[in-house]
Amino acid sequence: MKTIYILQFAHTDIGFTHPQDQIRDLYLDHYDRVLRLCRESADAPQQRRFKWVCETFWQVDHYLTQRPQQLEEFLHYVRRGQIEITAGYLHFSDTIDAAAYRRSLLKAKTFCDRHGLPLKTLLHSDVNGWPWSIADDLAELNIPNFISHVHIDSATDPLGVRGSQHWFWRNPDPQGLIKSDAPIRRPQAFWWQGPAGGRVLHWLAEHYMLGNFVGLMGVRDFNADKTRYFIENDRMSADELYEVAKVKLPLYLADLARTGYDLDIVHISGSGYFVDNAPPDDRWLKVIQRWNAEHDDVQLRTATATEWCDALREAVDTTKLPVRQNAWPDHWAHGAASAARSMSLARASQRSRAAVEALVDQSDN
Repeated sequence: MKTIYILQFAHTDIGFTHPQDQIRDLYLDHYDRVLRLCRESADAPQQRRFKWVCETFWQVDHYLTQRPQQLEEFLHYVRRGQIEITAGYLHFSDTIDAAAYRRSLLKAKTFCDRHGLPLKTLLHSDVNGWPWSIADDLAELNIPNFISHVHIDSATDPLGVRGSQHWFWRNPDPQGLIKSDAPIRRPQAFWWQGPAGGRVLHWLAEHYMLGNFVGLMGVRDFNADKTRYFIENDRMSADELYEVAKVKLPLYLADLARTGYDLDIVHISGSGYFVDNAPPDDRWLKVIQRWNAEHDDVQLRTATATEWCDALREAVDTTKLPVRQNAWPDHWAHGAASAARSMSLARASQRSRAAVEALVDQSDN
């Protein structure tokens, strides 16, 4: 029997769907709703209990700064395993320097240490490369897992066969641009080792909204719709989503098996609604309940990022996983070449800061 671990989170993409000030307000509503859904499902069976992954620590920092009265309830559901804090502050490409990225990790680390919370996983979506130093930083900070949902639009599939595509590009492809036999991505695990020798278990996942494409969560596409009223405009019921999942999920699992994927556990992420910066939603809980009642060969369950990583460590012999000790430059940093002057100023600032920090260190010694 296969078990599918399903993660729900909002992909932080500030400025993509809405102006920055509106997105800040959206996330306050989102997290109010997260706490309500955690409350309402607190006594449900574990596999159908609402769980939420805080994809970036910015979401947490912003919410609790604006809603300090919600701190204790938020901490309660983190400790209970229904909310997971992950280590990344925002989604940075490798244009950020190593020292700045490390400081961003310390924001989540400091918060979790202060409140006695676990911090086990770094999660990045929609970005195709990171500073190589991350592997060393995560090892030093005792953050053992890294999940990436790279988006291969205008890029390539890391470690994939030549010409491989996201599964949903092929299923369906209404424009007929992708051959029906085009290879699809195969998620895989490996050790990513930094230049100083630090290692992190890296899960190279499929697209971060695969759960939406296969009908486990909202399938109404809001990509070109910049309204904030996702909940009001997506009226599909859980039963309607289930009808999509009943067709699409077996297709994906069959195609995944043809890539050589042989684990009995599968990781799928999605958003409550089919859009970046999406609000949380509980329709997936009803989809999971109905699916599990009608299927014996594949069971679904809600999960946090670390629950998936723990299951992965039990399912594979991690000592036999490949070790990749090499840089991972972002080959999808749109705009970097067109912003050469800005990049030059940023690099100059980074060098100046590094020089000042070196002088401070010398004076301290």
